[in-house]
Amino acid sequence: MPEDAVSRACQPASRSGVPLWRWLREEGVVDETRLSRLAADAMGIPFMAEIPEAMLDAELAGNFSYPWLKRNMVMPLRGEEGVILAMTDPEA
Repeated sequence: MPEDAVSRACQPASRSGVPLWRWLREEGVVDETRLSRLAADAMGIPFMAEIPEAMLDAELAGNFSYPWLKRNMVMPLRGEEGVILAMTDPEA
């Protein structure tokens, strides 16, 4: 996204009191997947658009309470090197 476009986007986002990332998504400037990928890159964490079925493990998920998983928006996955916590918003 060109720098002048970011500057133009910051103005209505700041007037509305909505975080810039949310305004960009709601206005259709950036789609959800691209925005998530950019956020993950900025935080230095891996991004997965889709979770491979092989990583889903009901027994592993059963070790966590459902209310806790839901409240924290995380899902435990079985990775090659151990448990991975997939999350919808790493800053939540």
